[in-house]
Amino acid sequence: MQTIKQSGLVHGILHVLLLSMSAHITRELSMAPGGEFRAAHKASVEVEQCRLILGDRPIQITLQRALASMTFFQKLKFFYHILISHNSKITQEDVEKCKQKDLLEQLLAEMAGDFPKLSKIFVDERDAYMAHALHTLLLRQTESKREAWSRTNCAWQPLRVVAVVGIGHMPGIEARWGDDINILPLVEIPPQPLSSRIIGGTIRLAFWGTVGYCTYRFGRAIYTRISPKF
Repeated sequence: MQTIKQSGLVHGILHVLLLSMSAHITRELSMAPGGEFRAAHKASVEVEQCRLILGDRPIQITLQRALASMTFFQKLKFFYHILISHNSKITQEDVEKCKQKDLLEQLLAEMAGDFPKLSKIFVDERDAYMAHALHTLLLRQTESKREAWSRTNCAWQPLRVVAVVGIGHMPGIEARWGDDINILPLVEIPPQPLSSRIIGGTIRLAFWGTVGYCTYRFGRAIYTRISPKF
């Protein structure tokens, strides 16, 4: 409920569904997704003078941009796809296949058929965002280290950066490496289409109207029972 209050009904429901899907994957594989990132965090704690930096775009922005790119009926279809995914079985063979880049590209192509902009938002935009974050980090930290090194007599030691990303993002990050990327459009939340706002407002109005009517009928029934009869 806290997520729904903070992010809105539709965004909150999507967030809850994604968490539920993650829990389903955990049950199927007997391990939680994202183990490589937990291992990276553990290693960063064990290495002296190692800084851990989160370089991916915040998930809230990604979800909001994804929802804003879909029509009302596409959102319903997307929610339906997530719901039925809870019944799918994941085998060890499926896990091994998902390690292949070609299969990932095929899955993204299939997803783009039903949701044309979704693959771009979840993959391409994040590739650009992470490439920019890594490149900016290297430039700024190297300049800072050179400035500090110039005041010492020590031998120069290059800056070392280890990036841990999903295998599906590696080709995109490599392709965008060194590009002049403007990330402002990537973090902008576009307004919802007028049709989605109208349909959403109608549904909310109908919902609260139904709640109000039921409350009125319930209160009237109680009043009729307890009121004195003359």
